[in-house]
This record gives sequence, structure tokens and C-alpha cells, in this order.
Amino acid sequence: MSKRLLLLIVVAPAALGLIVAMILRAPAPVQSITLLDNPRPLPDTRLLTGEQQTVSANAAGKQWRLMFFGFTHCPDICPTTLQRLAKLRGDSDLLRDALRLEFVTVDPERDTPETMQQYATYFDPSIRSLTGSTDAIAELAEGAGIAFVKVPMDDGGYTVDHSAALVLVSPSGAIAGYILPPWDDDQLRKDLETVVAS
Repeated sequence: MSKRLLLLIVVAPAALGLIVAMILRAPAPVQSITLLDNPRPLPDTRLLTGEQQTVSANAAGKQWRLMFFGFTHCPDICPTTLQRLAKLRGDSDLLRDALRLEFVTVDPERDTPETMQQYATYFDPSIRSLTGSTDAIAELAEGAGIAFVKVPMDDGGYTVDHSAALVLVSPSGAIAGYILPPWDDDQLRKDLETVVAS
């Protein structure tokens, strides 16, 4: 038997085993989440929770976080999205433990901590609402890659046009990925379970 054939007989099974092991350890692909190859840190923005506690947007913790930027005067996108996310998380034992929903205002002029708390907890008592100064919200939104703009209305009031994207934040406090609408609730729940379990 030639040395080349002997080497092939010995090395090939080992190489095949290594490839199989790598495939089995690789995370399952997700369909509704765009995961970043290199997680991007969030800015160290100081925000206020509904309980008037100051928190840092990039603080590390035990849970994954799903941030949704909106406002309490939003007529349709915000209440619909919060309702869907609350149900999606509530339908999964894993996500109830491993994922926190965060509702960040893009209208800090009107959205006080109390207003935000009352609004967010209507959909799910565990949702953490976040507000802050105009500068702080602008800093966080820019750092998270979320666009919004204040739009004057004919009656003298205003509304806020904003992105409906969701920002997935890892326990280390970095942006791990984005979820862009439209998404399927069942698929997103499965994808989030895959990510938080990896």
C-alpha cells in the first residue's frame, strides 16, 4: 500500500469528522433577522425608565433585548407592533426568560417616563419603556441606525415619522442584528429562539 493511499485512509475520516462537527455546531440560519458579522456597540446613552431609573443603552446584562423605537401618539404602527411582539414573546417560554422588549420613544417632548410606562405596560407589563432628553434620544437612534423625523401638522401639532425596524441587542450590549418589516410572527419567534439559545 502506498504512503499516499495510507495517508488518505487515515486523514480523510478525520477531516470528514471535523467538517461534520463544524456543521453541527454552526447556528441554524435565521430567515427574519439580519445578523451582523461584527456586532456594533450602542452608544453609552443615559435614558430614563418608566420607574424613573437611569439606565445606559449599552449596559451588559443576562438577557437579549429587542428595541423598538416609536411614540405614544402613534396611530397605528406602534400599537400594532407592540401587540404582536408581546404575543410573540408571551407564546415562548424561552423568550419570556431570555428576551426583554424595550420601547424607546422618538417623541421625548411628549413622552414622559410615566406616559411611556402606562402605554407600554398596557401591551405587556414586562416591556421596559425608555425616554430621555431630545439629545439623548437622537444620539441613541443614530447609534442604533434608526431614522425618525418630526413632521408638523396643519392643526399646529406634529407627528413623528419613524423606522419600524427592530434592533436586536446582545447581552453584551451590542447590536447583534436587525429585523425589518414585514415579518411573519411564527417565523420571527422561531428565529429569536434560535439566536438566544445559541
